[in-house]
Amino acid sequence: MNPLLAPHFRIPTGLGAQVPIPLNEQNNIDFPALEQILLRLEPVDFVRLVNAEVGIRDEFAYAGLVSFVREVLAKSVRLLESLPSTETRDVVRYCQHRHKTTSELTLPDGWFVRPPSSRDITVAGLIAHLRSVAESTELPIVAVLTGLQLDRKNRCLIIEAMGEHPNVDAVLLTGPQAMSWPRHKQLQLMISGDAAVLPMFAMGCDSAVSQLAVAFPKKMKTIAETARFGAWTDSRMALDPLLDLMQQLDELPSPAGIKTILSHLSLCEPHMRLPHTPLASSDRDSLYAGLAKLEWDQTAKEPR
Repeated sequence: MNPLLAPHFRIPTGLGAQVPIPLNEQNNIDFPALEQILLRLEPVDFVRLVNAEVGIRDEFAYAGLVSFVREVLAKSVRLLESLPSTETRDVVRYCQHRHKTTSELTLPDGWFVRPPSSRDITVAGLIAHLRSVAESTELPIVAVLTGLQLDRKNRCLIIEAMGEHPNVDAVLLTGPQAMSWPRHKQLQLMISGDAAVLPMFAMGCDSAVSQLAVAFPKKMKTIAETARFGAWTDSRMALDPLLDLMQQLDELPSPAGIKTILSHLSLCEPHMRLPHTPLASSDRDSLYAGLAKLEWDQTAKEPR
């Protein structure tokens, strides 16, 4: 955690792994492969589960998937769930239903809350949406602000409003966004994107969500932890061999890129559900070439 901030956060800090949902040839969830992936993730601090990447239309079937993930992780790794809808009424109803029908043992440790899907949403509407969701649940929330293009005045309004709400614990931004958004002492700064892990921890962010941490949890944990605690040389030495691969992955569509890497490691098949599609052959070959350059620990299936 950033030593300049009080350790009051309920959302876990550190390194998070964004887990893609493996599918079989029939486009059903491949639960044995998912369990195999999850059991590798003990080194990370939390897992982010994203419904948009598998496209479960029935939100209560999604709740069952979350319960499975929670049981496999067995509290050894914290679980943050991305809520399956962006419409305020649906999100609030889903949260309330989960609290009524789900055991505390299988609830996540917090929710990621995205902005409403309407393109005409105002800043006031966005703030009202996030507040409504925060007030509908006992769990802390992460306000997902990635992709928002706003002027400084509106950025400040959103951060100030979120910092005043006791159930909003963190905001999620991309690395480039985080350079221009204000900080708030009551809000954890969480960033997404692999290549931004080292520089953003150097600038005082509290946590990072990484795709590559699913494939290389030990290596990414080393990069994140050494950067968090100021061992810049050690972090840079661990990062350098992976930098080209990180930059490729950040530019490729999710989850196609990370599923291709997991397939190369024999952890899952690279099957997708529409609208997601597999990588083009040129992108796939480029990823394979990047993987071939690494020195491997064959037992751990990770770079040395």
